[in-house]
Amino acid sequence: MASAAPSRSSVSCKPATTASLRLSSPRAKKHLRRAILDAIFYLVGGGIAWRQLPSDFPPAMTVYSPFHSWAKIGVWQRIHDALRD
Repeated sequence: MASAAPSRSSVSCKPATTASLRLSSPRAKKHLRRAILDAIFYLVGGGIAWRQLPSDFPPAMTVYSPFHSWAKIGVWQRIHDALRD
């Protein structure tokens, strides 16, 4: 007999560990992680280029560095997969 697919309530979605979301630099952080995430969401939502990021956000390369690091280790893919399921 085939087993039934697990219900949504029985599937656990593990949150990303803090280690996987750390910025690559061990030095003191000048910008809050929340400000960096807000800038990434602003870029994605607006479809603008990195260099067009408004000055109320951290500098473009400060935002791009963790975005690129998280993309390389699959954080964004895991977020999309979790939202899609």
